[in-house]
Formats: sequence, structure tokens, C-alpha cells
Amino acid sequence: AEKIRGYVVYVGAYANLSRAERLAKELRERKLDARTGTVERPDGKPLISLWIGPFEAKSEALAALPEIHAAGFQETMIRAVP
Repeated sequence: AEKIRGYVVYVGAYANLSRAERLAKELRERKLDARTGTVERPDGKPLISLWIGPFEAKSEALAALPEIHAAGFQETMIRAVP
């Protein structure tokens, strides 16, 4: 797996892989570097995270927020990834 470093804008988590992939595609069509990753929930079912990035600086992540919000993702969180 690719090692992500810097900052990412976390946009959501989905139980449905096809929905997460469709949303990631829509974000990439807006020239945003959308990525997905899967984790296992405590009940053993997969949960697909959707994020934008990585960005080298937090300011770059902040600068991407207007486009992310315009795509319909209002509840976002910027996270530092060591």
C-alpha cells in the first residue's frame, strides 16, 4: 500500500464500495485527487473511507475546501498524516 504523508481532507466513509468509488470519480472529474481506502468495522464488514490529497501543507488542503464543498461535501475534516 502507498504511504500517505502530509494532509488529507477526509470527506466521508461508506459501507457501499460502488457508492464510494462513484463519489471519488466525481471528485476526480473536478480535478481533486480523491482516494479510497478500506478498513474493517468491528462487525467484520468493510468501511470505505474517502479523502482528497495528500497535500504537502495544511494551507493547500484549506485551499481545496471551496471546490470540495461545491461538489456537495460540506462535512469535511483536515487530518495530518505522519
